[in-house]
Amino acid sequence: MHADAKAHGDAVPKESEDQLRMMIDTIPTLAWSCQPDGTTKFLNQRWLDYTGLSFQEALGWGWKVPVHPEDLGRLMDTWRNLLARGEPGEEEGRLRRFDGEYRWFLFRAAPVRDEQGSVVKWYGTITDIEELKRAEALLAGENRLLEMMANACALANILEALCRLIEETTSGSLCGIVLVDPSGTRLQHGAAPSLPVSYNEGIHGRPVNLYSGPCAMAAHLKQQVIAADVASDTRWDAYGWRAHALAHGLRACWSTPVVSSEGHVLGTSRSTHAHLGARRRTINTLSNR
Repeated sequence: MHADAKAHGDAVPKESEDQLRMMIDTIPTLAWSCQPDGTTKFLNQRWLDYTGLSFQEALGWGWKVPVHPEDLGRLMDTWRNLLARGEPGEEEGRLRRFDGEYRWFLFRAAPVRDEQGSVVKWYGTITDIEELKRAEALLAGENRLLEMMANACALANILEALCRLIEETTSGSLCGIVLVDPSGTRLQHGAAPSLPVSYNEGIHGRPVNLYSGPCAMAAHLKQQVIAADVASDTRWDAYGWRAHALAHGLRACWSTPVVSSEGHVLGTSRSTHAHLGARRRTINTLSNR
């Protein structure tokens, strides 16, 4: 997309117009065009497929609907500024996918001018930068953790920061860390800043065995344990874990043991989810790292 492109005649052969439309619909990015006042005139098929909106729903100012509420104000300020100045520009923001998940995108816009220099329309692209944003957040979080360790911060504070880092970089995840007590027989609460206190209290003190919950099983077996659908998983009913998790709105859980270089289990990291789809996306994200 070139800034300040000059507009030419609108008469385009029907065959060429169809080919152009097909090309715009198949390019690997979300593309759009707007009127001089900033209202939407066109969105390519990839934009419609990603957001799940119909063309009619997205026309005018309908394109704002899938923008994350926390980012909409900033995007609109940038857009109004570009319209007023008639200059190309860009802004970052999150856009909701058809399944409800938000991803980070780079919004770019450039004006098209007629021979008198007046803006007659705007063209733009919206490019997925989710992986870049996640990598930036991960690096910043790692630096925070290193600084905390260098400053001899309390273990509880470091574990909480680690949980928040995982939640920040893994969509839909509620992270917790459970420790194994010095005897190796009981679980101890480590950190879980986004989970209810009552849920954490119900995990603290459970025996390390195959039956008291996924964290206890992961610590006992020294291998990852996944409960893909808590509602139908009866493995830990003897200790009431399923009822406990469901009572707190948790629908999926996976636990990974943390093992020392000497082979001792120090604890487990736990990711819980209120929606099954979020857990599947988390597993896919982590498996690709």
